[in-house]
Amino acid sequence: TAPTFLRRHYGLTPGETEIAVMVMNGGGVKDIAERMSLSQSTVKTHLQHVFDKTGTHRQADLIRLLLDLRSPCR
Repeated sequence: TAPTFLRRHYGLTPGETEIAVMVMNGGGVKDIAERMSLSQSTVKTHLQHVFDKTGTHRQADLIRLLLDLRSPCR
Protein backbone atom coordinates (compact mmCIF):
# COMPACT_ATOMS: atom_id res chain seq x y z
CA THR A 1 0.00 0.00 0.00
CA ALA A 2 1.04 3.61 -0.42
CA PRO A 3 1.42 4.24 3.36
CA THR A 4 3.71 1.22 3.73
CA PHE A 5 5.75 2.30 0.71
CA LEU A 6 6.04 5.83 2.11
CA ARG A 7 7.33 4.55 5.43
CA ARG A 8 9.82 2.15 3.87
CA HIS A 9 11.02 4.14 0.85
CA TYR A 10 11.05 7.64 2.34
CA GLY A 11 11.60 6.78 6.01
CA LEU A 12 8.43 8.51 7.22
CA THR A 13 7.29 7.94 10.77
CA PRO A 14 3.77 6.59 11.31
CA GLY A 15 2.60 10.11 12.25
CA GLU A 16 4.18 11.67 9.19
CA THR A 17 2.61 8.99 7.02
CA GLU A 18 -0.81 9.61 8.52
CA ILE A 19 -0.50 13.35 7.88
CA ALA A 20 0.68 12.76 4.30
CA VAL A 21 -2.34 10.54 3.60
CA MET A 22 -4.68 13.12 5.15
CA VAL A 23 -3.18 15.81 2.91
CA MET A 24 -3.71 13.55 -0.10
CA ASN A 25 -7.35 13.20 0.91
CA GLY A 26 -7.78 16.97 0.93
CA GLY A 27 -7.09 17.76 4.57
CA GLY A 28 -5.66 21.13 5.48
CA VAL A 29 -3.37 21.86 8.42
CA LYS A 30 -6.22 23.06 10.65
CA ASP A 31 -8.44 20.07 9.83
CA ILE A 32 -5.59 17.59 10.35
CA ALA A 33 -4.63 19.22 13.66
CA GLU A 34 -8.20 18.91 14.92
CA ARG A 35 -8.60 15.32 13.72
CA MET A 36 -5.30 14.22 15.28
CA SER A 37 -5.63 16.36 18.43
CA LEU A 38 -2.37 18.14 17.63
CA SER A 39 -1.46 21.79 17.43
CA GLN A 40 -1.28 23.34 13.98
CA SER A 41 2.38 24.03 14.64
CA THR A 42 3.04 20.32 15.23
CA VAL A 43 1.22 19.38 12.03
CA LYS A 44 3.25 21.97 10.09
CA THR A 45 6.47 20.55 11.54
CA HIS A 46 5.52 16.99 10.57
CA LEU A 47 4.48 18.20 7.13
CA GLN A 48 7.84 19.92 6.65
CA HIS A 49 9.57 16.65 7.56
CA VAL A 50 7.41 14.88 4.96
CA PHE A 51 8.40 17.47 2.34
CA ASP A 52 12.08 17.11 3.25
CA LYS A 53 12.02 13.31 3.15
CA THR A 54 10.02 13.05 -0.10
CA GLY A 55 11.81 15.85 -1.92
CA THR A 56 8.60 17.84 -2.32
CA HIS A 57 8.10 21.50 -1.47
CA ARG A 58 4.36 22.10 -1.44
CA GLN A 59 1.21 20.18 -0.59
CA ALA A 60 0.33 20.01 -4.31
CA ASP A 61 3.69 18.34 -5.05
CA LEU A 62 3.15 15.86 -2.23
CA ILE A 63 -0.37 15.03 -3.44
CA ARG A 64 0.93 14.46 -6.97
CA LEU A 65 3.62 12.10 -5.62
CA LEU A 66 1.11 10.19 -3.51
CA LEU A 67 -1.38 9.88 -6.35
CA ASP A 68 1.41 8.54 -8.58
CA LEU A 69 2.16 5.92 -5.93
CA ARG A 70 -1.48 4.80 -5.97
CA SER A 71 -1.53 4.50 -9.74
CA PRO A 72 -1.21 0.90 -10.95
CA CYS A 73 1.18 2.02 -13.72
CA ARG A 74 4.06 3.67 -11.86
